[in-house]
Amino acid sequence: MGNPVVTAIFLVLRLGIGLILLRLALKDSRYRNLHWLAACFYLNVLVLFLNGARLMLVSQIVVIMIQICLAMFTHTTFYQNRRSPVAWVIGGLVVGGGGSLYLWQRFPGSGFGGLRLMMVICAANWLWHAFVAHRIWRSLRLDRSIEDWVKARYVMVVTYAIAMAALFLLLIPAGRVPRPVVRWAWPTITMVSVVLQYLAWGMPAVLRRYLNRNYQPSAAAQQAMNMTEEDVLRALEKPAH
Repeated sequence: MGNPVVTAIFLVLRLGIGLILLRLALKDSRYRNLHWLAACFYLNVLVLFLNGARLMLVSQIVVIMIQICLAMFTHTTFYQNRRSPVAWVIGGLVVGGGGSLYLWQRFPGSGFGGLRLMMVICAANWLWHAFVAHRIWRSLRLDRSIEDWVKARYVMVVTYAIAMAALFLLLIPAGRVPRPVVRWAWPTITMVSVVLQYLAWGMPAVLRRYLNRNYQPSAAAQQAMNMTEEDVLRALEKPAH
């Protein structure tokens, strides 16, 4: 990123949030999907240290690995033993990522090709994440048996996913990362996304209580106080009476 202060902030945030998510995943098997999100955070920490032209190829390989972990997180979180296009998504990430690396090596120093293709891949993956989260939010937003904090979680997910996808899409025409984006847009949007990911998936109890301040649980909803995505999706499968 160029700015050592911003880099240090990202380092602390990602290491800390990654540790919180990993502890949740190890503590309760219902949150095993968080292993994939924690991996995204730690791989992003690695990218921070892969600066310079000599490490650019390694950096891009790590970015592809991050996108694969994100695809697996989307699959394990929102599909829960259901069929999903994850195999096609990962296949596309591998092929597209390989193509971007080839273009990067074939046309070194050129903004056209490798970097643009990488941005397209990242944007598409984030859009898939946003799409499935929005679909679930639409299904449960009027369900009074689902707590307000659960609904708020999906709003956060859609927000951070669309923000990241939009950031990558805005960079595609340039074929490179413009200096103004490096200075403020990229770090600002990414930092907001990182914080929202933590609040959505490692939500502190105090925030849950705040989001539920106006919630009046029914007798049936008393059992939903600690719903995971698996519980939510199972509830959505129940036939209406």
